[in-house]
Amino acid sequence: MTSCLSPNNEKSYEQKTAWVYLINLGFYFIPLFFMDGQWLKITLAVALLIPFIVGYFWAYNNSTEHAYKPILFMLIIAIAAGCLTSGAISLFSFCCFFIGFFYSLRTAILSFIGISILLLTINLWVGYSGYYFTFYGMGICLGVGVFGVIERKRQQIKRQQQQSNDEITQLATSLERERIARDLHDVMGHHLASIALKAELADKLISAGKTEQAQLQINQVSQITRDCLSQIRHTVTDYKHQGISQTTHTLSQMLRDKSIAVTIEGQWPN
Repeated sequence: MTSCLSPNNEKSYEQKTAWVYLINLGFYFIPLFFMDGQWLKITLAVALLIPFIVGYFWAYNNSTEHAYKPILFMLIIAIAAGCLTSGAISLFSFCCFFIGFFYSLRTAILSFIGISILLLTINLWVGYSGYYFTFYGMGICLGVGVFGVIERKRQQIKRQQQQSNDEITQLATSLERERIARDLHDVMGHHLASIALKAELADKLISAGKTEQAQLQINQVSQITRDCLSQIRHTVTDYKHQGISQTTHTLSQMLRDKSIAVTIEGQWPN
């Protein structure tokens, strides 16, 4: 709903759906069809939609810290429109949605009470017949405001799930790196120690004039080096040819060993 959605594709999708919600402005035009001959009011009412839509997208892409600015802007326009047409109820409902989305339940309830008083004041000031403008407006604003609260909760759960997935991915990557480092250490550790010892021994044998024995040690160093390289290639080849199924199984088992519950769903691609 807001700029807190960091992934570009998700944000693009949210921007597209923002236009869809503006369909609700259709209710704003209904009373205008029954205002015969009141062209000045109709023109002003339609003109107010332009800054209101600007405020709508301003709020849609804002953060909680500064959301009050576009909400107040939209509310002022809604009040002005309420003096022209009863369709302004739909504008108040947009304000309630953003209040419910950005702010705490306590703030949303207090705001709803304040908007209800505004609706009653406009009803009495303009002289709408009965109190349908007030009570119908309160019902619409309450429903849309609750939807805003639900949407905020949904976004919070979504962010928490994404954060959990990121943490699991980072942990899996860390475990895989540790496994690779451990495997390479096991392969190379013993061989490098042997190479160091035999090279030191060959040096001492050369100093003692025992060149044949020194040559034997050097040959063994060469053989150990070839064996080490062969095992490294074999280990790397195993990493390359390990399928996604086996890799996922290995990582899952590592996570389970760390007391992290892992569930794998779906089918592997061919």
